Amino acid sequence: MNSSGQKNNSFELFHKYSERLAAKWGLNSASDPHLPAIITSDPNTPRKFLALYAQSTEKDILERLAANPNTPDDVLMGLADHYDSAVRTALANNNCAPDKVIESLVEDESVNVRFTVASNPHSSKRALKALERDCNPYVVRRASKTLNRISALNNEAVEEKKIATNR
Repeated sequence: MNSSGQKNNSFELFHKYSERLAAKWGLNSASDPHLPAIITSDPNTPRKFLALYAQSTEKDILERLAANPNTPDDVLMGLADHYDSAVRTALANNNCAPDKVIESLVEDESVNVRFTVASNPHSSKRALKALERDCNPYVVRRASKTLNRISALNNEAVEEKKIATNR
């Protein structure tokens, strides 16, 4: 099948998916203006459909896309450079964002973005340790607390495993 056939097939699949989702949410049609927000918020939306929204100019859609755990990594990486800090903050809250993406936010100009990375227990240890050297004392304290919380949870898991092994 040529690329034109593949594009038509993808469009048909997306249209069917949109119609199904519109019906599920009680919308009049797949052209309902609320549907893009629903699609980009739904963690069950296929990755290839989420990628279609990467070029949106609507901040709300991009925030939802940044927060969606199923958004493709390359789209998330692009959103890490978005001009609006609310989009980058939503990305910093995404528990499934790859370490490379989260680590790119460690030196973000927005203290809110850095604080969000420091608060996220799914941030890489590398990102959290870097934020312990941040210029903002609140970010430093939050990164330290998150690292301590992760360490405590890991210690609990080790202890539980030892107890289970000794039974």
